[in-house]
Amino acid sequence: MDKEIELPRIVHIEDDETSINYRWREGGNKLEDKGIQIWSVENDLPQIKDKCLFYPSLHSPIIGDTYAKDPFGSNTLIYIDSLEEYILEKKVACISNIVKSLGASHFSYNLSISKSNKEENNADANAGFKSFSGDVKMAKKTDEDLTNKFKNDYKYESVLNENSYQKAIELTKQYNLHGDPTINTLIAQRNPSDQSLLKEFNQSI
Repeated sequence: MDKEIELPRIVHIEDDETSINYRWREGGNKLEDKGIQIWSVENDLPQIKDKCLFYPSLHSPIIGDTYAKDPFGSNTLIYIDSLEEYILEKKVACISNIVKSLGASHFSYNLSISKSNKEENNADANAGFKSFSGDVKMAKKTDEDLTNKFKNDYKYESVLNENSYQKAIELTKQYNLHGDPTINTLIAQRNPSDQSLLKEFNQSI
């Protein structure tokens, strides 16, 4: 991939004429102030496709598609219909990398994602330290049996020291999770300079 570019918050794909003239339509000049851009499928996409990633990779952008920038810091545009699934999976992956730097020896998750017109969401998360055993469960119960399931279990040989602790802090910034209260709790209570370290962590969301 060529040199990355600064991506807008939202991208909508249109034909060449619409991508040029939308600024002169009512409200069109305010879109970019909100981080929204209209890209031309003929002109913009060929220039940009080598400078960022599109998710899912098997879906080629076409006129009418809308994409959102990865909220976790990578130069990736996520197809709007796949955004929820992407965010759940990516956040778990980010948390896994952070807790490994905090001395985790074990981290697991179980995601169940369903799509429906009528939805009820719930999620559970818990984690333990050194041995750091983690368990993240996120489920969505709906009136349809359309469910994608993702499950994984990580085992680490990791050591908590000042370097790994600082790496965990940098990862929270890289992933834009430095404002997340759960992550901040883990960072604060796994400081290697403290005499008493957090050994186990459980949370329901």
